[in-house]
Amino acid sequence: MGGSKPSAPTIIMDPQTQPQQYQTVTPKSSFQDVAETLKTTMEQSAQLDKNRYAAGYSPTDMAVRQAAGDVTSAAAYLGSLPQSDVSTQFQATPRVFDIKSTDSSFSVAPGQVTSKTGASIKPATSQLDAVKKAAAERLDVAKKQYADAVQLAKTATDPVLKVRTNPSFATRDAEEYLPKRYNPETKKMEVV
Repeated sequence: MGGSKPSAPTIIMDPQTQPQQYQTVTPKSSFQDVAETLKTTMEQSAQLDKNRYAAGYSPTDMAVRQAAGDVTSAAAYLGSLPQSDVSTQFQATPRVFDIKSTDSSFSVAPGQVTSKTGASIKPATSQLDAVKKAAAERLDVAKKQYADAVQLAKTATDPVLKVRTNPSFATRDAEEYLPKRYNPETKKMEVV
């Protein structure tokens, strides 16, 4: 079970080489290309906005639709209010026997005369009148806002921009983007 002792490992070193410097430079034209691409993207976005505006979805058209909805909502609310005061007087409940009341057991409606004093009570402004007035004012405001929105939509202008079809980055030489190595003999950066 013996055997010989293993030999020591041998390490072989590469001969010393001169260090090399590399530099990657982003050319100015690359930044110009990015700026042009961004400009083109913005122009295309503006063209899409123009198409959307032509289809009736500009901010002013949407404001007109919103104002028209507000007018409809205000008119519907005003129309849903009762046309006369709702009686809040005691309503008799059908019973086996009648419930009798006296002068002091009920309140007098506006315009009625009490049997004891004979005095007339002035009709008060009802809450319904106040609600109707507020609803009518809201409808008037909504109509004015709708008219203003329609007028603004008639005078609004849409953006008109052209779209570029040949971007500058497509015409650049690929060598501009290759990494460069420093040559100590010429003391210049050269393409690898």
